[in-house]
Amino acid sequence: MTKTLALELTPDQVRAALVEGDAHAAQRVSVATVPAGRGISASDLARRITDALGRSALDKARLAVCVGRSHLQLHVLQLPPAPDDELPHLVRFQASRELSGLPEDAPLDFVKLGGDDSGRVMVACLSREGLAQAQAVCRALGSEPTCITLPALAALSLARRLRQDDAQGVELVVCARQGLADLAVLDADRLTLLRSVLLANQDATNGDAIANEIRRTLAAGRQQLNGRDVDQVLLVGQADATRTITDQLVIPCRQLDPATAVRLPEGQQDELTMDGAYAPAFGLALDVADGRRSEIDFLAPRQAVEQPSSRRLHVLAGAAVAAMALLGAWQAYEAWARPARELARVQAAARLLEQNATELTAIEADAAEIDAWLATDINWLDELQRTGEAIRPHALDADVFATNDDAVVTDLTFKVANGNDAVGGEIVVHAAGRSSSVVPPLEERLRDTQHRVTGRVIEQDDAVENYPTRFEIEVQVLPGVDDAE
Repeated sequence: MTKTLALELTPDQVRAALVEGDAHAAQRVSVATVPAGRGISASDLARRITDALGRSALDKARLAVCVGRSHLQLHVLQLPPAPDDELPHLVRFQASRELSGLPEDAPLDFVKLGGDDSGRVMVACLSREGLAQAQAVCRALGSEPTCITLPALAALSLARRLRQDDAQGVELVVCARQGLADLAVLDADRLTLLRSVLLANQDATNGDAIANEIRRTLAAGRQQLNGRDVDQVLLVGQADATRTITDQLVIPCRQLDPATAVRLPEGQQDELTMDGAYAPAFGLALDVADGRRSEIDFLAPRQAVEQPSSRRLHVLAGAAVAAMALLGAWQAYEAWARPARELARVQAAARLLEQNATELTAIEADAAEIDAWLATDINWLDELQRTGEAIRPHALDADVFATNDDAVVTDLTFKVANGNDAVGGEIVVHAAGRSSSVVPPLEERLRDTQHRVTGRVIEQDDAVENYPTRFEIEVQVLPGVDDAE
């Protein structure tokens, strides 16, 4: 929730208004008056304000200040016709001639009076002491001020909120507080005349003193309006003096209650009471909360619009020409360099392909060697077991043992096939059997799709007792499916 604290600094006291929340529907509004005076430091004033409003309520609050008239210098200037963007330079030049002792860097702002063709502006100059005091108090409260303006204009902004209808005719807005009254004449809501006067009686409820100043303002306003009269008087606060003022004037008077400028939660609206003394601080707080710019703001005065010089135009034109020349050069370079870049890319791709081909050739050679090895890679242990089971399918102690078909192996040779396209291996069996009839059944037991078998009887001898027939069987072992994979 946003918080906005506005202060009106006077020589004797500080009036503060705190708005918590939106400017139209606030959550809380607090006002307080703390004593001031000579010898009181900014830190002491900040402490008194904090004690009056509460430290937590002021935490992270935006700050704005209305400076007292003792630090202000106001003057009305009559200027020749000029565009709005040239007015700031013209106002400062004319003010330096008509305001005595105006420092060159003095905070200065202005507001136009009357219509656009009147040529009248009210210039306001803030003293360095007033600026330093406002900044010191805000810094002692923990932040920098966002706006520094005139109390009369802040009170006028509040009156415009309270009016709640379109401006019609000529109006006189009056805001009186302790020993001081601000009076503003509006013509169709355009500021025409602004007066800040000291009251003869320090009591702001003295209707007679206020009525006298209203008469003087009416006369001055009639001169500025070419004889036109004010249609109604708007009194900000002054509830006690309204009857006296109304009885002494022959024009309609309307009293505006500052407390009704904002909508509060149920139950708080009736509890909020506020007289005209808080109109400047309350009006400024609502403006800052609402994001409105004050008509005069010494921290953000109106500035002249810098006109582009011809030198800058020439520099920009030269820069544009140079940019176009660079663009043309770059395009020409691109047209020349693009084929070279494409050639370099193709050459690099070709070198990469050659490198990959060389590596692939080496891999293929290795694969060929592996394939050749796999072609002759026989599981000789399995072959040994298979050969033994084929030669003697039954054990010697078996119940059924074919004695006549028995054979005894005298030599068993395993060989790997040789040659470039060699496949598989070879088993050579030298054995002795009881008769030559042993050979054909044994060949059948050794033969299958992976084994090609040829056998022959060598001779008859008695080298092996009871096994007179010597024979030889050659088994060509081919790699199986699993071996080939």
